[in-house]
Amino acid sequence: MLGWDRCVAAFEGAILCLPTTPCPAPVKGQAIPVLDVVRDRITSLTAHGGLTGVPQVSIPGATVNGLPVGLSIVGAHGSDASLLAVARAMEDMT
Repeated sequence: MLGWDRCVAAFEGAILCLPTTPCPAPVKGQAIPVLDVVRDRITSLTAHGGLTGVPQVSIPGATVNGLPVGLSIVGAHGSDASLLAVARAMEDMT
């Protein structure tokens, strides 16, 4: 069994919760180099599902200084329906 497959098997049925973005949204009118840094940081947390083929969904988690903060939830291969049910339940709690 490959390393990734062993990892997935160990956490079968588990979910991984991450912040959707590692930093606040940029202020409108920010310089392009600042936006490039923000984009790179965001991609570091939102690409997991696409790169590994597992389901990932982002829901509103809270607000900080009036700005929304997202919660990204990642599930195991084939757990799309149950991941959406978890996301719905967590969204209903906020």
